[in-house]
Amino acid sequence: MKAIGPAIEIAAGEPATDCPPARTRNLVSAQADTRRVAPSCRDFNRWAFVLTLLLLASCAPAQFAIAQPEEPPLPLSTLPKTNAPLEAPIYAPRFPRTSTEARLSLGLNPWRAAMRARRPIEAKSWVVMDADSGRVLASHNADAKMFPASTTKTLTALTALLAVGEKGLDRVVTIGPNPPRIGEQSINLLQGEKFTLRDLLQAAMIKSANDSCVAIAEGVAGTVPKFAAMMNARAREIGAVHSNFVNPHGLHDPNHYSTARDLALIARAAMRFPFFNQMTRTRETSIHGNWKLGPVRVLANRNRLLWRWNECDGVKTGYTKQAGRCLIAAATRNVKSGGKTRPFRVISVVMHARDGWSDSTQLLLYQGFAKFHPVPVAQAGQEFGKAEVEGGAAVAAIAERTVTCAARKGKELEQRVHLRTLRAPLKKGALVGTLDLYDEGRHVARVPLIAQNDVALSLIAQIAPPVEQALPESETARRLLFIAAGGALFYLLHLARKARNPNHGRSEKTSKPESREEFLQRLQSQRGGARGVGAQHDLIQRGASQRKSARRPSPQSSKSPNSGDFSGRDES
Repeated sequence: MKAIGPAIEIAAGEPATDCPPARTRNLVSAQADTRRVAPSCRDFNRWAFVLTLLLLASCAPAQFAIAQPEEPPLPLSTLPKTNAPLEAPIYAPRFPRTSTEARLSLGLNPWRAAMRARRPIEAKSWVVMDADSGRVLASHNADAKMFPASTTKTLTALTALLAVGEKGLDRVVTIGPNPPRIGEQSINLLQGEKFTLRDLLQAAMIKSANDSCVAIAEGVAGTVPKFAAMMNARAREIGAVHSNFVNPHGLHDPNHYSTARDLALIARAAMRFPFFNQMTRTRETSIHGNWKLGPVRVLANRNRLLWRWNECDGVKTGYTKQAGRCLIAAATRNVKSGGKTRPFRVISVVMHARDGWSDSTQLLLYQGFAKFHPVPVAQAGQEFGKAEVEGGAAVAAIAERTVTCAARKGKELEQRVHLRTLRAPLKKGALVGTLDLYDEGRHVARVPLIAQNDVALSLIAQIAPPVEQALPESETARRLLFIAAGGALFYLLHLARKARNPNHGRSEKTSKPESREEFLQRLQSQRGGARGVGAQHDLIQRGASQRKSARRPSPQSSKSPNSGDFSGRDES
């Protein structure tokens, strides 16, 4: 045995010749005890680690009990198609994962992500909305005015698409002196470079480039203030009335603000353009570069959910020191409803969040997919009643497109049709009413109804506008009034005709036929006053017709004995 110490050695099995001091002996014995105890401590630590892993493995099913089996994705050819130009296109998930995988993808440590998955939402303002019908599924401070940061670029893209359309995306924009001066995130534009509007929109939505937004504003409206006015006008048209925008990129400005509800409405309106959906779900792409950067510019999407959760398909991130973490997220899932598998797309918006990725995922999973399912409420071309048109015929109110609305699982939606007061002329496709949806008496969504055909201005409205205005509004009252007027006119004509001919209208049984002698006397009295042969001929013909009508056929003889003399006298 070797003793501890540089100069002390004790041979095993031999007595020590030079016994060390007492202090040295105590140290040697203590070290020997430590060497005997150390292996058992290491074994204990090893077994404790194994037991800890087994305990965590036994708790794992309870932690991941929310995982639900999912159906395989439908091919794009089997998804419902719509004919509306502003229809929100629905996409099947490319590589669907389970809810557990989406939750585990929130962090690098899956156990930590699983433990904090159901923690409270920390965002100061958030909203969850059905992308198809616009129904708000859940919200918190949805109308609180906050700084939107780069989520403003969603409205920038929508304004540009509404201004030029998808056919105008190939318009070439020459970079001016202002875009290169914008700081923060950029693609390093240089003055004089030329880009298509398509490339600039991709740089703004995927790379979140601020200089690209200024180039878009100048290329569409000429100046940034004019483009900001267009942005505000478009926001008002889609119902985002609590927002004000002063720039296209979202850098901090005290007068630049929005709300979670408004941002959700803006994102929903932009999703009606297929090109917008294509941009927001793109993970990485490239556009041409310049002499400083090289031949290409790589655009990598800053939305982490796109890289970690394949059901996610948008939309836009945002961050400034004043605004905090902001995120507009969207996800699409195939859900069984009414015996059919339907795509269900949900939008979530979080503003001023500490961890926008976690908050958005929880909102989409637990406030969206877990509680609601899509229900068809209207088919394209389906009629919902007749709308009365002043100065024209009634027109059928139909749904412009096929619409599904999110309904709570186990609940049904109530439908109510409201038609507007209309005036001719009316064009086909004009808004004539709405289909309002109610959930337990609470209004949740509204579907527009349009005119099925053109309605021309009526003739009476063209000739006599004052008379048209004096007529009652009800179509039934108008018809009754027209019937009464027609009856009165017919009665007046009858009275005038009766005044001209008193014998008109008498029956053959009650009227007394004129005899031959009466006819000759009347003829002699009127022969002197009548001028010309035409008057006498008329009298003769009238008398003959009256006698012929009064004469009844006899079974013995069909000819009167006086008919020969009379006709001979008439001929004379």
